[in-house]
Amino acid sequence: MKTYYTILILAGCVIASSLNAQTNIRAQTAKKDTLIQRDLVLEKEYQPTIESTEKILSSPDIETFSMVKQPLDFSITESPTTIVGDYNPLPAAGVKTTFPASEEFGYVRLGIGGHRTFLADAQVNFLRQNKQSLDVNFQNRSVFGDLTNIAGETKRSYFNNNKLLASYKLHLTNTELGADVCEKYNAWNYYGTWRTFSLPGNALSIPSSQWSSDTKIGFNIKSKDIGQPFSYIIHAESHLFRLGKGVTSETIPTDEKGGREKEFSINAALNYDLNMLFHLGLDAKMRNFTYRAPVSWPADETVSYDENNINNDFEDRRWFEFNPYAKMTYKKWVLTGGLKFAIPSLESERVKANITASASTALGNRAVFHARLDGGVQPQSYREGLEMNPYLDPAIRLKTAWKVLDLSADIEYKPLPGLRVTPMVGYDVTKDAPFFYNGFPDPTEGVNDTYGNLFSVKYMTSNRLKLGMHGLYSFRSLLTVQGELKFNRYLNFSSTNDINDLLKDCGRKAWYKPGFEIRLRADISPVEKLNLFLDYQLEAQRYAADKNHFCKKLGNINDLNIGANYKLTKDVGIFLHLNNMLDQRYEVWNTYAVHGFTAVVGGSVMF
Repeated sequence: MKTYYTILILAGCVIASSLNAQTNIRAQTAKKDTLIQRDLVLEKEYQPTIESTEKILSSPDIETFSMVKQPLDFSITESPTTIVGDYNPLPAAGVKTTFPASEEFGYVRLGIGGHRTFLADAQVNFLRQNKQSLDVNFQNRSVFGDLTNIAGETKRSYFNNNKLLASYKLHLTNTELGADVCEKYNAWNYYGTWRTFSLPGNALSIPSSQWSSDTKIGFNIKSKDIGQPFSYIIHAESHLFRLGKGVTSETIPTDEKGGREKEFSINAALNYDLNMLFHLGLDAKMRNFTYRAPVSWPADETVSYDENNINNDFEDRRWFEFNPYAKMTYKKWVLTGGLKFAIPSLESERVKANITASASTALGNRAVFHARLDGGVQPQSYREGLEMNPYLDPAIRLKTAWKVLDLSADIEYKPLPGLRVTPMVGYDVTKDAPFFYNGFPDPTEGVNDTYGNLFSVKYMTSNRLKLGMHGLYSFRSLLTVQGELKFNRYLNFSSTNDINDLLKDCGRKAWYKPGFEIRLRADISPVEKLNLFLDYQLEAQRYAADKNHFCKKLGNINDLNIGANYKLTKDVGIFLHLNNMLDQRYEVWNTYAVHGFTAVVGGSVMF
């Protein structure tokens, strides 16, 4: 009966959300209501590292669905490139070139480089009309090279990432409709196959290579600025995710079936303007997961797997979130308050609630103050777990994390034209935050027999204090420089006594997540036809487990990339990317190094 009531609540929310929108959609849509003003990114960001696909590709998906409120019209010129994200190791560096999408039919870009690196992009704009558009885009990133692991052995290493996307948009008088179909196909190998100890009798059969496929269908509808008090936005999408192979036991022959997951989700937002000063709104989300567990066996005899628990981990799940809120304007302040609560489908999980609030105000003519209180449940799909770590044991589905508290504040200060400085501070608490390990995290119980192949996971309550500074300087179209400095102080706890004791002995440090980060990016265009970039990133104070240590400090990452793009003619260009110029064989995941220095050269054609 509880499930039926929940479904009725969701149905009512979706019906109400047909009137939904955000206040900021109006201001943006009124100015950007034609397809002529849309720009298309030609030179995608690229970095040949062994990471998840989402950290490598920059895709031209339909407009990102966002329900973030922007109550103040404090205009600051945005950089052509943006540093965003919580923890995204080694964001790719690249050259970005834009052109009016309505003036061109499409483009093709091809590149080849060291480590047998290949790059390909192509797009065809089948429709470019005032009221509708239809684009088809294909992307490929591949590296087939060798690397030397920490045991001094040279191993074959490759990844092959592909994406095919078709996107359609229709502009009606009062509404904008969008739909997209996307297929991602990725292939990689478990190249860390060395052993430093004897395997037990129940040795595992781990596939030397792996592949995944993600088919996504999306639809969104949103209202335009038509001077009505109601506005809305609704976005729905479905995923069919498949993992190619499972991990099997050599002593019990069976098919190497991988996992499969079906997902359907709806995000919706409703806004009603009582008057110029008071607004009511409702944000709602729903996700439904249907799983098929892969064929997989325990990593070793020291790890106790309860088959019934594994079955529970992969049973079907539903998750609903509702966030009613109110917003008011008082003098120079814009204040928002609401209550966000999540309803899970499993009896073992309880309804969780978070207070949401925000405050913004202008500080004179050159600065804006923002403060935000947020949080909420963060369900992890099977697909998202592998995106976080592509070497995660395929039998593991991550637990649902809960961000109990997420408090942050910043001041955007613009002392001079083209210059922006933003100091920021924050504190957050996350329960059931995952940390990955490539060696069993308790030395008293042995090591993981899949060490060097697959990662397992434990869970913590993570407390983090964040301090940072972001700066941006833009001089016309000639120069854009931006930098970011972050300091993260972690205090991690575990409900498992043995793990908690080990965390305590190691200072409760973060796992893989850097305690100190620096990012510097410069984009220069000395002449009209030439674009240059320099991108440097430092990640320090990272820790992880290895075969002999629960918490070992990893080496610093110094990632330096430069590149250039030159237009031979209006429609023909060439480019050169020099990635990892310091030739560091750093570890993104412990014992999993990345390729060294790579030069990629190629050309692009617009037609």
